[in-house]
Amino acid sequence: MVLGLAYGLSQSVTLTMTKCNTVFKLLNRIYMCIIFLDALVDSQDSLSQGWATGGSPFLKKQFEFTDYQTKVDGEILLHLYERFGIQKMATLLDGVFAFILLDTANRKVFLGRDTYGVRPMFKLLTDNGFLAVSSEAKGLTDITHSMSSPPKITPFLPGHFEVFDLKPTGKVESIQMDRFHYCTQEPSHAVYDTVEMLPSGFVPETVKSNIRLLFENAVRKRLMAHRRIGCLLSGGLDSSLVAAMLVKLAKEEKLKYPIQTFAIGAEDSPDILAARMVASYIGSEHHEVNFTPEEGFKAVEEVIFHLETYDITTIRASVGMYLVSKYIREKTDSVVIFSGEGSDELTQGYIYFHKAPTPKAAAEESVRLMKELYLFDVLRADRTTAAHGHGHLLYQYIHSFLHPFLKHIRPRSALFLLRSYR
Repeated sequence: MVLGLAYGLSQSVTLTMTKCNTVFKLLNRIYMCIIFLDALVDSQDSLSQGWATGGSPFLKKQFEFTDYQTKVDGEILLHLYERFGIQKMATLLDGVFAFILLDTANRKVFLGRDTYGVRPMFKLLTDNGFLAVSSEAKGLTDITHSMSSPPKITPFLPGHFEVFDLKPTGKVESIQMDRFHYCTQEPSHAVYDTVEMLPSGFVPETVKSNIRLLFENAVRKRLMAHRRIGCLLSGGLDSSLVAAMLVKLAKEEKLKYPIQTFAIGAEDSPDILAARMVASYIGSEHHEVNFTPEEGFKAVEEVIFHLETYDITTIRASVGMYLVSKYIREKTDSVVIFSGEGSDELTQGYIYFHKAPTPKAAAEESVRLMKELYLFDVLRADRTTAAHGHGHLLYQYIHSFLHPFLKHIRPRSALFLLRSYR
């Protein structure tokens, strides 16, 4: 589904989307909040039936918000904005999101996107102030405007927010574009995290214990979904760790259903065999999806349509994920899907990292990969799952270690220490 927002009619705001937009009146101000893909914090009785990453119930309690009007997940943004302003509001969001917030009293429009750009958002802004926003670039290509030359459609930068003045004509002017978080920084919401105070020092056992606590916490706090949870499983280290931890914590939380795991490949391919072994060991309800080369070729055109890229590596890696997501949609009731995405970028898991000339060079390359996730791996994972209605692909690794502790780990250490927990 294309979710779009356009500003441009005189004295009015024109909405071209129907999903997850909510109008509120707080302190005699009218606010409109639009969240792409149900991607933000979620209340216990959320009407959107999304998932939580810290949870609006927690934020509601933490800051003693009492004048809630709905059970919609997006309302928490407005209370945070009302009290703290746009920058602190963005920094307090623990999760993946893309939002549009309209403040009619102050005639301001705000855009924002999560640190890694997991949730997509594209912007079209003409030189005369016509603004259009969509979760897919294709949602903006047919918009008419008065410019003589076509305006650029650009992805909104991850980890940033932008502020626009809303003119009486309905046009806008960008007045501020700032970064609210960067992947090497401790996020502001970390002070409210439920992780216990981690011990300091670099004794190997202490370091391994800290990594495990952070990783376990990242999985645990994403169990707040109200739809069935599943997990992609290739049989490799990263997805196997997530699946094993997920099954363990699901039992502790007494979920009323077994965790489903999903593997895809040619019949008896290495991934299929490895995933089968892992699933048997951890006790998940395992599903295997086999596909032929012909089925893969047939899916390429649809994959390109949803990815909106011609990057060869991204397309190649997306075909299997697209087909397994289609299977999950058609054959199961799992909606919230865990994954091992982001680990190779974060913990330097790609083979070429072994040839890094120095630890500093390896760390710099890791940061570069994290900054570009939204252009490649995150784009692949989000679009192929969202194409089949799974707007809730979770990234444990990149959210596990958004913690000051990681900044002090020697480059490459995290990868090898994670591998000690099998």
